[in-house]
Amino acid sequence: MLRATFLVILLCVSACSIPPVATISSGWLVSEYLYDRSPISLAAEFFSKNCDNYSLYEMPAKCRPQ
Repeated sequence: MLRATFLVILLCVSACSIPPVATISSGWLVSEYLYDRSPISLAAEFFSKNCDNYSLYEMPAKCRPQ
């Protein structure tokens, strides 16, 4: 566990990780500010199996209006 902690610390302070970390963190902050939800919850909602996410032609029988 200690090695993993040191690896994460070294990645965070290295110059190679600054652009990806900045991109991910700014995207996260924009998502929280605009939608009041994290990007993970937005992606989970998009890929969930509820009837709202199906197109008209892909809709299973349980989601079709009767």
